[in-house]
Amino acid sequence: KVRGHNLFWPAYSPDWFKKAYDGGDIEETKAYILDYITKVLDHYKDEEDIIYWDVINESVTDDSTPGNIKLRTGSDTSNEFKGWDTYTEDIFKLAREHTNENVKLFYNDYNAEANNGNFDGKTGAVFEYIKTMREKGVPIDGVGLQMHISCNWTPSYEGLTKLISQYEEIGVEVHVTEIDVSMEKCKTHDDQRKLYMDVFKACFDHDNCKVFTVWGSYDTESWKGGDNLPLPFDKDMYPKDIYFDMLDYVLEKLPADATYPTPTVTERPSGPTSEPVAEANYIVKPESYMIDPAWSSWSWGAESIDVDEEGNVVVLFEADKYGAFSLHTDKSFNAGTLHIEFKSDNDSAPVKIIVHDKDDEQITVETIEHPTTDEFKAYDVEIPAADGGYNRLSIQDAWGKAITLTINNTYFTPASSATEPSDKPATDAPADASYIIKPETFMIDPSWASWSWGAESIDFDDEGNAVIVFEEEKYGAFSAHTDKEFAAGTIHVELKSDTKGAPVSIVVQTAADDFITLQKIDDAAFDELKAFDVEVPAPEGDAYNRISIQDAWGKAITLTINNFYFVPAAASTEPEPVDENCWAAKLGFKCCKSTKKVVFEDADGSWGIEDDFWCGIVEETEETCWATKLGYPCCEDSSVIYSVDADGSWGYEDDHWCGIIKSNSECEFSALGYSCCPDNEVIFEDDHQWGANSKGQWCGVKF
Repeated sequence: KVRGHNLFWPAYSPDWFKKAYDGGDIEETKAYILDYITKVLDHYKDEEDIIYWDVINESVTDDSTPGNIKLRTGSDTSNEFKGWDTYTEDIFKLAREHTNENVKLFYNDYNAEANNGNFDGKTGAVFEYIKTMREKGVPIDGVGLQMHISCNWTPSYEGLTKLISQYEEIGVEVHVTEIDVSMEKCKTHDDQRKLYMDVFKACFDHDNCKVFTVWGSYDTESWKGGDNLPLPFDKDMYPKDIYFDMLDYVLEKLPADATYPTPTVTERPSGPTSEPVAEANYIVKPESYMIDPAWSSWSWGAESIDVDEEGNVVVLFEADKYGAFSLHTDKSFNAGTLHIEFKSDNDSAPVKIIVHDKDDEQITVETIEHPTTDEFKAYDVEIPAADGGYNRLSIQDAWGKAITLTINNTYFTPASSATEPSDKPATDAPADASYIIKPETFMIDPSWASWSWGAESIDFDDEGNAVIVFEEEKYGAFSAHTDKEFAAGTIHVELKSDTKGAPVSIVVQTAADDFITLQKIDDAAFDELKAFDVEVPAPEGDAYNRISIQDAWGKAITLTINNFYFVPAAASTEPEPVDENCWAAKLGFKCCKSTKKVVFEDADGSWGIEDDFWCGIVEETEETCWATKLGYPCCEDSSVIYSVDADGSWGYEDDHWCGIIKSNSECEFSALGYSCCPDNEVIFEDDHQWGANSKGQWCGVKF
């Protein structure tokens, strides 16, 4: 069965749409969206396998409460839907008109699953939003709880059970729609494993929770990054213990007379069946159970392409179609050797090995007249050199006899190029380097995303270099963003420019969008790559998350870049001096250097948190965080009061409730929706004086 996801997502309109409609006639915007949704639903209306539609995605703002529900009118920087106050009603009613009766319509959102036991924030707001809409006759059948979580922001079995029951009382079905549990904030794998099972059990045990969907197939496919191990299948697509925990729980709960297919799992092989070749560019690697992601199937005339239990690729061709198992790569290749091992089910039907150049000219490099049928046979096929190289190879059913080919251990090895001139950098990087572009990978490393601007094109040449063509007067940059923030260290990059005298700037950017130009390169090489090492200072506030290489004068230069990486500064080997007053040192902990915020108290003393570790607070402070006794942190930057109860004043920060300490509760700017920063520099004046806090948000200096 299929879930349609999603019809309307107010926070993420395409840039062209925002440019066209932000600030325009809201009736035109409304008409465009409703027409688009109508066409999508009508296109899929006859698809009986679609049984759910996520109609609206993430419209409730993060700072909403049950008594103050706010809906998004665009992204954080746009308001293209401002003035369309009834979009929920309009879109859900339209969806009902253009779907079959068996299709259920859902509202989908994150942080709506009573994390850390908090119902009074966004969780309660989403509940009240759906309840109110249904009372108005809006056809919302269910709620999707996305469940992107880690061990610092957790739902519990009891809390989820209660929440699912509350939705049941108002006739709303619950689905877990996008679960992943990142190790990012989990101290141990057992913590992650328990959190997965708390959510799974709460859903499985409740009749009103009908669907449990994992957001991704395997770890390295996840949007959270493979290093955070967020999914039940590992990078090689083998099930982890989390998968077996869930499977065992299902089997345990089934009735004794239940009938069901026996779950089967491919066991991880104990070792490779063939030795890997060091320089090989694998297409089908033994025991990987997949076509390598660097190669895309552009096959034709094939009835099916599957992977069997041995990890072999099995291709079933159609009769008289002269089909081919054809694979395309963005990494062009040239002279070398194609190694392939396969067998056929017809020893009298020849098989052709073909390479394609970039103009799709085909060259048959070998015809195998009588392929073996009972066992694999290895072939080494020489690929001749060609101007411009190749980007595709095909294994063809040459006579169109509907043969079945079984293929494995297929790779291309380039011819030796030791005597040929090359533009490939050969510098060895330190072991702890975080690569952005690694030589011979022909790609931006997946741990970095391109957030570039003002670039007409970003491509990779035959040597694996990134080639960036900038637009004139756009002052564009090849900009790489990472979710793994970094601090002091060294940026190494090797580059050349096509324009002499046009400077190139190396820039880092903080999580608060502060830009720091580290170096302006006036002498970029013209004819060959030149290496530059740029020192990155320790950030004064927020850590860095982005590196940019900029066309500083907007001269529409073309940059060629490779061997681009960041190396963090070496940690000091000097033993840290022990503060004689640090009572926590005797317990194996450090004392807090900068924070005085009390997060926890026990018989030993008051504890804070720095750099994600517990630390002892030496001196008492009047600003003890009263909210921690209730299970919440105290606000660090915000002093805007969202709620007041018998315990104190509450703010909302980093997607959760926080307690406002007494000294902040007197901030006059809170009535305007801003925090106070009396010691900050004044950067704007109207009736009041304004500054900016460490996150780049407006704050009041003088009322």
